[in-house]
Amino acid sequence: MSFLLLIVLLLPSPLTGKRVYVLITGSDRENYSPRAETIHLFRKRCKEITVTLKKEKAHYIIVHDDTGAGPGRKPQKIVVFNKDGDVIYSGATRSVRGAVKDACKAIRQDRIQ
Repeated sequence: MSFLLLIVLLLPSPLTGKRVYVLITGSDRENYSPRAETIHLFRKRCKEITVTLKKEKAHYIIVHDDTGAGPGRKPQKIVVFNKDGDVIYSGATRSVRGAVKDACKAIRQDRIQ
């Protein structure tokens, strides 16, 4: 039964039939605009998610930082907050692709709960 659940979580889902809006930002709010690569990967890997610049429209806020850590480290830091401001996921990966994959999975899991 848990094996089947894992498969369902990894497949794209309509997430209750509604679009899910996310705002992507960084920890340095004054000088940060989302990297094109991050937005591109969210659109490619999380087709049920729409990236928005309107905070009031967002169901989730994603803070993504590239710390610039060297080889063998995990420079991609990502945190996902729900609309209530609660952290539903935080993690670090070696690639932007991995960070986006983990954030998408966390949002999918949160939406089906």
